[in-house]
Amino acid sequence: MLSQIQTLLRDTEGRYATDAELQFLEDYSKGFPQRLRAYQSLRKQERTLIQQAYNQLRKQHPSLFPAGEKEALRKWQRDTIWVLRSSGVAMLLDDIDSLRDRLMLWFQTIMLAFGTQKICYLTYGTLKDLAPKIMGETEGALLGEVLEVNRELFDLPDLE
Repeated sequence: MLSQIQTLLRDTEGRYATDAELQFLEDYSKGFPQRLRAYQSLRKQERTLIQQAYNQLRKQHPSLFPAGEKEALRKWQRDTIWVLRSSGVAMLLDDIDSLRDRLMLWFQTIMLAFGTQKICYLTYGTLKDLAPKIMGETEGALLGEVLEVNRELFDLPDLE
């Protein structure tokens, strides 16, 4: 949304916008109530979503969370909360491009430097699968679209 507004402002400087150029605003306003409900659900269910993702990842991939490494777990929780909250705002504003371009590409670089892209890839996939069950089908699907974009940034051939 913000990216589209910036483009609209740039492209229409000194003239009125056409109906076609304004269409995204109409589409945005129609979908806003649903995105708002999804955002509110995420805000309410964040802790449950993260806890269930951790439980599932620990069960399916025990090597991701070695016993006794509490600092690694705290970092995973902090990063996961940050990504979920940033993803929630991107979903609410319908602006996945800004999330990807401004935040997630930077985050991807950091995770690649630390060699933790696998845990990111698996975490976002797990969150995407759990979101409809925890947040509600429609709301979870909206968040899932954003999480899939995030996940694709870490989809390297040797991760599976």
